[in-house]
Amino acid sequence: MGLNVFVITPDVTRSAGGMRYSVPALWRATAECGLNVRMYTARKPHFAEDTSGWSGPDLWSGSIAGPSAFHWIRGLQDRITEDVRSSSGPSILSLHGLWLGTGLAASRLRRALDIRLIVHPHGMLEPWAMAAPRLRKRAAAKLFEESNLHEAACLRALNPVEARNFRARGLVGPIACIPNGVSVEAPIERSRAGLDAMFPQLAGTKVALFLGRIHPKKGLPMLLRALRQIGRGAVTWRLLIAGPDEVGHAREILSLAQSLGVDSQIVMTGALEGDAKRRVLAGADAFVLPSHSEGFSMAILEGAAAGLPVLLTRPCNFRELTEHGGAVEVADDEAAIREGFEHLICMSDIERREMGELGRAFVEEQYSWPMLGAMMAETCRWIAEGGATPPHVDPGSRTR
Repeated sequence: MGLNVFVITPDVTRSAGGMRYSVPALWRATAECGLNVRMYTARKPHFAEDTSGWSGPDLWSGSIAGPSAFHWIRGLQDRITEDVRSSSGPSILSLHGLWLGTGLAASRLRRALDIRLIVHPHGMLEPWAMAAPRLRKRAAAKLFEESNLHEAACLRALNPVEARNFRARGLVGPIACIPNGVSVEAPIERSRAGLDAMFPQLAGTKVALFLGRIHPKKGLPMLLRALRQIGRGAVTWRLLIAGPDEVGHAREILSLAQSLGVDSQIVMTGALEGDAKRRVLAGADAFVLPSHSEGFSMAILEGAAAGLPVLLTRPCNFRELTEHGGAVEVADDEAAIREGFEHLICMSDIERREMGELGRAFVEEQYSWPMLGAMMAETCRWIAEGGATPPHVDPGSRTR
């Protein structure tokens, strides 16, 4: 008996970015609050490697049929249908991400099983992300995604800005504002040795770390131009760009760096995992994310949790970190990024360390997975059983 939650997430491999870590972590913490949780995903390249030592809820995977970008997972509907019908107690379906075959499967399951649905857009409804919709996105919206969004028992927003954007789109149902979290049980200790051992060319310099997908929305061209315009003040600073390439953007970044004459001031590492990522977080002097759009940046959380002072743009939607003294927030344009970057590198080592310590304390207090799992568990029980509306839920104006 008990409340059952069937979680659909398109990917838990390295190509899933922050969702790879945040989705299993959220539902592991939620399951620890007494809910029965099972996850369903696509079996993609690196699946076995990336799920070795899996510590999340029970995980089922299916191969992808048809175009890989659409994420139609063989056997997903039949598997969930069987699991729902064989379970006892109330059930909820939870969908992570939009515009994919997983959303079509969720739409069909919602109707066939008369099951309540939670949708987690993960920033995929943000204005920048919606500015140039592709054909697949338009087709998905018409066929199933708009109905999922409008008829969901609850939407989950990662921050208040995302929640306001839901309302601006005319979504009137309940919205639970539950951010992603970070593991704070073993904070990263500051140490330069590991970073210099990995990248000897960085020895004797200050390092600004960019950690994330190499994608146009991340704003890296603006950061490179800022690096050039700062001039002599940035000579002892290097930009470490760590993350997987998407849509061939890494090649564009390298070409731009060469044309700007700053190629000697950047190091591109590709994706970093595990101990390698911990080393660069432990050894960097600052964290930078000049993004044009973020639903919720796990990278910012990781940077702040590592005790790094952070430079971020307003579309990162992390004003609270700035308000608590852990970050410098600027507009997402070249002039503002240049000014913010220059401010960060002109600070003393002590000032940067103090800013990093304030950021780490804030993250540890506000973004622990046990606390966020409890919020999700309370949301699920409210959806299934009713009662008093949780304080983090805006019930909206639609009749439940």
